[in-house]
Amino acid sequence: MSKKIIFKGNPDGCYLPFEPDLLQLDLQEPKSTEPPSDSRTKQIEELAKLSIKETRNFCFDSFTENDWAELCLRNSSFLYHPESYCLNNEARQAIVLMIHFSNKKIRIGFNCAKHLLKILTCEIVSYDIETALPIKIGVSKKDIEDILAPFQQEQKTVFDFLSSGDTQGILSDSLQKEAAELAISNLTELQNLLAIYRPGPLQYFIDYKNNSPCKLLLAQDIAEETRGVLLYHDQCELALQRMTGCTPEEAEFFRQDNSGLLKGKSYELLLQRIAKHQNVSLDDVWWNYYNPWGCYARYSVPRKYFQKRAYIDYLRTLKKLRMLPKM
Repeated sequence: MSKKIIFKGNPDGCYLPFEPDLLQLDLQEPKSTEPPSDSRTKQIEELAKLSIKETRNFCFDSFTENDWAELCLRNSSFLYHPESYCLNNEARQAIVLMIHFSNKKIRIGFNCAKHLLKILTCEIVSYDIETALPIKIGVSKKDIEDILAPFQQEQKTVFDFLSSGDTQGILSDSLQKEAAELAISNLTELQNLLAIYRPGPLQYFIDYKNNSPCKLLLAQDIAEETRGVLLYHDQCELALQRMTGCTPEEAEFFRQDNSGLLKGKSYELLLQRIAKHQNVSLDDVWWNYYNPWGCYARYSVPRKYFQKRAYIDYLRTLKKLRMLPKM
């Protein structure tokens, strides 16, 4: 029994003469079987021909993880493009795997590469880039570790340096001591550190450092990723949805209107919404819901902005350590 698998960049797919039980990974990507638009493919190909300096003013906001994977396969230096901050560590590792197999003339999909990060041993079906014929390859956890070893060493070197406290020219003077104390080890921790230690009140830095429980009990699980602090706008808005049952759009409006020292026109309405949804008195709303939420909301920040700042600091560190690939 043959199985058709659609590979991004190979819209016609390929029919694989192997039994389905050999397909231990879900290689279908994307779910839609429609091929990428010609204009999108051409855009990626044109970008891949440019140097990173020449793309400085290009808007990458509409790029998806799959688009970045395609771009990096054509020009691996784009993995270090300042605008690739939207990629998390899993996506970066998956792209490293894709580049490795592509250099061996084997094409694997982005979702497949992500799955390879989680397996012990398996066989996957892909296709040979030169012949477009199906090919079956066996992959073990040791193979994956060997492929990713240089990438892992790069990250370790960068974060060991950032945690040394001697990062003049990369982190501000006020941040260097805290970076060393926290022993940051990944981009997310660096991002959180920059976000909570931005210019302005630092009242929650100690809570973050000590991983104290979130003061808004209803949102403790939301705050787990940021050590008990509702640090980002999206976290505060999600907490507000729980408190009021409002829509995401309403939560964004309420946060913007109530996150300053001077409460907005929606203040009274918000208190009533919380009281009704939680079935508590207005006094309870103030002390147990609105007040702790409002303190977090006042100092919360946009997540995406600090993702970019963290990645730029990562690239600066690579450059200072002279590890940044030539672009």
